[in-house]
Amino acid sequence: MLGDSWVEGKSYRPNADGTGVDNGPGFEHMAFLTARLLNAAPIIGGIGGTGYVNRYPNSHYGVASRMDRLIGHQPDMVLVFGSINDGANSGVEAAALEVYGRIANELPGVPVLVCATQDYGEGAPAATAPNPGHGAAAAASPNVAGHVEPNVENWVTSAHAGLVNNSYDNAHLTTFGNRLYAEKLAAFIAASLGITA
Repeated sequence: MLGDSWVEGKSYRPNADGTGVDNGPGFEHMAFLTARLLNAAPIIGGIGGTGYVNRYPNSHYGVASRMDRLIGHQPDMVLVFGSINDGANSGVEAAALEVYGRIANELPGVPVLVCATQDYGEGAPAATAPNPGHGAAAAASPNVAGHVEPNVENWVTSAHAGLVNNSYDNAHLTTFGNRLYAEKLAAFIAASLGITA
């Protein structure tokens, strides 16, 4: 799973002593939970603050060091997640095409799944709006076996208040938000690959 801080692992929850919130353990994080729901062994490649173009040239999704690591693991499937860090940047399509293209060239036959910009729920800032580059790049890449836009699919509704973007920094998942996203991702992956979650 290639992605940003949500993939790297954030699961903010209240401290037991009531002094604020802290990051929970790895087994509460979205990427780990998604893999557990699919009975899969995850390779978690998240770096906070990154995207297809954000943090260029040193740590964006397509930087050689990240791609070399991903390809070196010889995964059975690659999920590229987000990212809100790219906002409405017009360079996303070209950057995504490079990422999907390198995977196609060096991991032939390995499907790529694309989960686009995160859905923060109703009343979210404009920066969380879908970036058209995700869909365009996915449609132009034969190795992309599935593409989902969480905002369009309305993954987070008013019924999920408190699950996503709780009081810590209004940018990361709570423990419950990680579970919600893991369930959504597992269902998307299963449907895209024709497997059972």
